[in-house]
Amino acid sequence: MSKYKTTYLTVTLVAALAVTALVLTPHWGDREQQTPKKQHENHKKLAKDLPALRGRGGLVRAGPIDSGSASTNPDQLGTLRGTYTAARVLAAAGALDATPKWIRQSVKKATHRDDLPESDKITVALVCERLVMDCGDTVERGQRIAKKFPVPSTLTRQNMGKWTDAMVTRFEFGFECPETTVQLPNKDASELSEPWLHALELLGHVGCEKQLRKLVDPEKLMARTSRSMESGKLVVASRSWYTATLAGAQPNREESRRIHNEVQEFRASGTPGLFSSSPEGAANIDATLAGYTLLGLTAP
Repeated sequence: MSKYKTTYLTVTLVAALAVTALVLTPHWGDREQQTPKKQHENHKKLAKDLPALRGRGGLVRAGPIDSGSASTNPDQLGTLRGTYTAARVLAAAGALDATPKWIRQSVKKATHRDDLPESDKITVALVCERLVMDCGDTVERGQRIAKKFPVPSTLTRQNMGKWTDAMVTRFEFGFECPETTVQLPNKDASELSEPWLHALELLGHVGCEKQLRKLVDPEKLMARTSRSMESGKLVVASRSWYTATLAGAQPNREESRRIHNEVQEFRASGTPGLFSSSPEGAANIDATLAGYTLLGLTAP
């Protein structure tokens, strides 16, 4: 990627973060061209979901968009959660080397804030990991705090938020599969809503593949991906595909190529580095992360 394209992509990505709601559960993969095995390992590392960790702290203030200044003005990004999301998007776009200096400086300052709620301290640790920063013992401290939040023994509609938070954090820090059971609604797994697909995907990410395989039919999830792409639901398509592969699906080259090409139709008009939830729609961060995930997982 040329210096000009990288700079342009950084500006558009960070600017998009400033104008979105930032209430996200993104999912992504990088575009590094390596062997399939290494590529899959990198995707598993980078395509980790944003935990809905609730806290009051923030790295920078929200501010108005000033065209062209998003990559240098600390007031563009917003909350700590937004900063973490920016790190994930930059990683997904293969642009970590173009991370704005002010983001790194803000993260460094946050590592010294003892007044942050524990949930925010965990998020700061995740930011350090995603940006591959040297933050001293911040990551280790985040891991110790995370161990205080156990995963509920059973996932239900009522505790989905708490369960998801705990599972995503375990995945981020590489913890083992916990003793937990997913109690699905009374319908086929391939017809579940996006939050339930996210839960199934998390089972695979934290090493609970045995339980995942009992709950899903990988081939049906692959078919769900195609249907979701056709109906303009990029985020659902991404989750379906990733969950299917974690459950053991082995898509053929032709199928992967078709999905890879269809993702291009979701690129946001005027901002080619971003994606929209539906073709010709507005740029959306959830969709951007989903788009990069599918591009990575279906790369030739």
